[in-house]
Amino acid sequence: MPDTPTCSATPSTSRTSPASPPGDRPTVPASTKPVTPESTLNQSCQHLLTALGLGIIYRERVADFAGLPAPQITFHL
Repeated sequence: MPDTPTCSATPSTSRTSPASPPGDRPTVPASTKPVTPESTLNQSCQHLLTALGLGIIYRERVADFAGLPAPQITFHL
């Protein structure tokens, strides 16, 4: 019988795995993209269009949200 290739799988470790050496910095996932002005504008437009679309679909709920106070966002440095 000819030699067949074998596969040895090693278990993957997560960032919180006890197998990770202490003091290691967590790695940035490969799916993280840098923030650019263009991507920020595109995403904010997508959020705005989503909010407008949901407002059109659920008109009866718009009045409920219109009476709520605007959120106050503060940044602490």
